[in-house]
Amino acid sequence: MDIVEINEIPVDVKLEGYLWMSDEKTPRIYDNVPVDMNLLSSVNPFVLEGCLVDKENGLSFIIKQLNGKPVIYRYILVMDDEVCARTYESVRMDGRKLRFAQRWREKPDDVCCLGMPVLEAAEEVFLGFSI
Repeated sequence: MDIVEINEIPVDVKLEGYLWMSDEKTPRIYDNVPVDMNLLSSVNPFVLEGCLVDKENGLSFIIKQLNGKPVIYRYILVMDDEVCARTYESVRMDGRKLRFAQRWREKPDDVCCLGMPVLEAAEEVFLGFSI
């Protein structure tokens, strides 16, 4: 995972996902279409949250607002992501189902496992919409 700038989200490729603007009641859905860069860089209204996946280049982006600024997480998709994928029902996206891969990280546990490594949930990566 990398934290990137808003202009590092590719706008010349087809993306799948959604952007939820600060002044809208429902998110804007992207189903394999390019995203308007003006929308991404707008100060007001701004992207409140979003998940986009560039399947062609194997990249996933999650946009969140933290302390009044957008933070963009970029993930490189790997083959194991499909194995650990979870599907969630959407509330305001016309019944679409969102797929996320749950990634795990080893961490030593001195309290319960005598320092042996245990797995802990590390991050969820957006994979796109489920059929």
